[in-house]
Amino acid sequence: MNTVGKDLTPQLAITFHSLDGKDLCRVTIQPSPRPVFIKEGQFEHLYIRTGNSTRLLTTKEAIEYCRTRWKTA
Repeated sequence: MNTVGKDLTPQLAITFHSLDGKDLCRVTIQPSPRPVFIKEGQFEHLYIRTGNSTRLLTTKEAIEYCRTRWKTA
């Protein structure tokens, strides 16, 4: 939780299931009310989910994404 912030833990739900004798962990994440930058060393990055993959945004893409995703009055 240190990389995303403890205030976002309500957005996470972790459940465990059994399927065909194997254990599965399901992580469900609700949309964040604000941008969440991941700290990697001395840098912070913004990733987005698209379908079943995760993509790192460039600085320009991150600015535009934040502008459209979290519109302010």
